[in-house]
Amino acid sequence: MPDLSGTLQSVELDATLWLVPVLPLLASLVLALWGRALTRDKTLGAAPSERVVGYLGWGGAAAAVVVLSYAGARLAASSASQRMLLSSPLSLLRIGSLDVTASFVLSPAIALVALAVALVGTALAWRVSQDADAKAPELATRLAWIELGVGGSLLAVMADDVVLVLMGWGAIAVVVALGSRAAMVRARFAALAALFGVGLLFWSLGGEWIGSGDYVPDFRARLVAVHPPDATPRAHGDETEPTGFLTLSALTGSRVRVGGVYLCAVGDDGKPGGVSLAGHACRVYARSPFVRIPVAAAIQDITVETGPGSYDLTVEKVRLVRGVETTLALTGPTLSPRLARDQLSLRDETGAYVVQGELSKRKLWGLPVLALVGALLLLAAIAKSVRTAKDELSPLGVSALGVVAAAVLAERLSFLAGLSTAASVVLALGGGVFALWMAARAAHAEKLNAALFQIAAAQLGVVLIGLSAESDSLALLHVAVTSLSLGAIALLAHGVPGELEAAAGKGARSRARAAQVAAAVATGAPLPLVGIVWARDAMGRAVFATEGGPVPTWVPYVLMMLTATVAAFATWRVVLIVWPAPDQQKKTDKGDAVASIGMALAGVAGAMGLLGISGPIVAGKASVIATTPLMAEASPMVHSVGMALTAIALGCSLVGWILARQRYRGEWQKREARRPGHGLLSRESFGPVPLAAVAEAAGAAVVQLTRALGGMDAAEREREPEPPSDTDATPERSVKRPREEKKRGKK
Repeated sequence: MPDLSGTLQSVELDATLWLVPVLPLLASLVLALWGRALTRDKTLGAAPSERVVGYLGWGGAAAAVVVLSYAGARLAASSASQRMLLSSPLSLLRIGSLDVTASFVLSPAIALVALAVALVGTALAWRVSQDADAKAPELATRLAWIELGVGGSLLAVMADDVVLVLMGWGAIAVVVALGSRAAMVRARFAALAALFGVGLLFWSLGGEWIGSGDYVPDFRARLVAVHPPDATPRAHGDETEPTGFLTLSALTGSRVRVGGVYLCAVGDDGKPGGVSLAGHACRVYARSPFVRIPVAAAIQDITVETGPGSYDLTVEKVRLVRGVETTLALTGPTLSPRLARDQLSLRDETGAYVVQGELSKRKLWGLPVLALVGALLLLAAIAKSVRTAKDELSPLGVSALGVVAAAVLAERLSFLAGLSTAASVVLALGGGVFALWMAARAAHAEKLNAALFQIAAAQLGVVLIGLSAESDSLALLHVAVTSLSLGAIALLAHGVPGELEAAAGKGARSRARAAQVAAAVATGAPLPLVGIVWARDAMGRAVFATEGGPVPTWVPYVLMMLTATVAAFATWRVVLIVWPAPDQQKKTDKGDAVASIGMALAGVAGAMGLLGISGPIVAGKASVIATTPLMAEASPMVHSVGMALTAIALGCSLVGWILARQRYRGEWQKREARRPGHGLLSRESFGPVPLAAVAEAAGAAVVQLTRALGGMDAAEREREPEPPSDTDATPERSVKRPREEKKRGKK
């Protein structure tokens, strides 16, 4: 048996995954190049041309949904240890240890997030294509931007290479730049921080910095043979497994020689495996990645031909055991989060971790390297999610998908939190403070799009807290549920004015019920015995149960619960303003397809939340979606504490809902017009109690901080004249304009 063993992520190959991000990007390219020309071409007639543009607009995202559904069916049919699909069609760049590949992965949790992105993108693109007010050339442009945002988000979510992730971030940044140039600058800063963090991790996996500041590389084998820790060889008389199995999921496109001859994917007899011999050439030569190719059980020297730009890698005296899968694992620098996680699980013959033990001790400038990496990734996630007052959510909230991309990248590299207490503390406290701050900004937002974006950004902070407790699958499940529910609200609010004050009561009555269901799902469903099975609540239990460190575990838990309360208020605030009580709306009996689609999105999100975690009340194990056991085989005391924590989380959502109902019932329209921007932190919500003064001061501080962050955009507004529009006749501006006229008269 080889000296190294470890629990590596088992994968299955899939030839269709790369289509998921490519199809929306291709649709965006076609619309950008020929969309306007197609709408001007009258050979098909005006209406048919517009229909073709509309089909292209939502067809790319819809095709991605179809491919994801097929891949999801494969995942559901796979065993628990093989629930990850890998597609690696080509290598983009390979120079020395630097290997950039176009590779994509799909686990059950990642599949949920990708499906949420594709569904929301399809629904929003379809709604825009049905917009009768849009001109044909303008329609093609808007649909192209939507498809670009969806394709970039899917690329960032599914890519198994950080370079591809940053390319997806770049596509989202282009869409964000439609609202503000400052937003583009922040997006580039986020990508730069992520690049520095990943680069620091890349170099740390291959060496260390000594006291003089010089970098000393590790003289470790680049490729090693790894057996499962519980592998047992088959008996020699067992002819059902006469051979061993060889797996290589790194170094895309490389050919492999076993004992000096090339390995076959399909031999000359049409069966998998074998080697190429004189007179028995391979029908298909094996090129990485490949999984479980049969190889004769023996001690062999294996050589991997990596191609131009790097040296061939040889692993000597590999013992291929009957019936046992031997994996050629990559060690050292890598840009793949999956391969980095795999090599950290490698152990030697004494049971000690080979790479993990060295990496956790490395420092730079006297600081732990992993803490620096965690801080840079946190900074990148925050910069990706911060917006100022001028930032508009480009076509129908598509740019908000950047929050999803940031959350997924944080999850892919969350294994660092388990190696370093400092990195875990940075994620927990930084994520908690950021979540509460963004929730407070959402509760004060004056624009509908900004409020929805900031609510999503607050959930990113909640995800970072959960990742500090190594709740990876739960974090992605929470991202998927939040994306679908907030996307449903954005879809239902399409067509209402952008300012909340102007949008008051403008929501269609037929869409009110769907908006309420979506808000209930987004806030953890403030209904008895429903919110207790939400991923957010399970993450809260995991955070509270984390072993103590330099920071008490109740601190991030309290931050998470406070965020849940304020975010629930902010979500219900939007819904109650846009869709007031039924008796305050105009009656209409007309059917509404948008309402049906919005209700369907909210229903899918609710099903994800309910089915993603099975049996938390009866202390059962997790389902296919959340692969981590939750409260399994727990003692009665642990079970009781878990139920108490879930009740607290449910209570927080209920408090936010009650405060919003109290604030925005009756004469809420007049109060919101008279006191814009005060939202939750106002005297009307708390009543005549001593906390009111503190709440008022905190509300003013948040408003001032928001204005300070928007300083760059404010300077742009001063230089650029504001175009006149019908929405300028707001109460606030109607007061300011006479004052300006008086000043001009005096001058």
